[in-house]
Order: sequence, then structure tokens, then C-alpha cells
Amino acid sequence: MRKLFNMNTSIVMDGFQKIMMTGKYELVHFNEKELIVNQEHYEVHCEAMDLIIETLSEEQLVLSFSSMKKLLIIEKAENLDET
Repeated sequence: MRKLFNMNTSIVMDGFQKIMMTGKYELVHFNEKELIVNQEHYEVHCEAMDLIIETLSEEQLVLSFSSMKKLLIIEKAENLDET
């Protein structure tokens, strides 16, 4: 499969039951209740009931869940030093 264009980095929540992440990312930790992802300058922590990965590709991650407990988006320390 060939890329026609680069995707911009974004995190979108759809209807409080789905999160879509586009752009380069690193899946650090995943189980049925917790997810940790590094995405460019941010670390994303998600705690939810019944976490399911719907799409896992090079530049897209789509998660669904029944109930969100916590969503943290933390700017990484090395980026704070640059400002």
C-alpha cells in the first residue's frame, strides 16, 4: 500500500465511546482497561471499561470503549524546555 499524502496528527473523541488518533504514534501499554500511547510531543493515558482496538495501522489508531474513566494528554518534558 502506498501513501498518497501525510496525515496530520490529531486526537478526536467521537460520542464519548470512541477515540481516533492519526499521525505517528507508539503504543506503549495496552490491556482491556488501560492504554498508553506516545504521539509526537505528547503522552496519552486512557482508562476505560472494555477497551477495544478497532484499527491499528501505521498512522491510525481507533479505540472503542463502553465507559471512559480517565483521559490524560501530557506534554513531554523535553518539549517544555524548548519554549
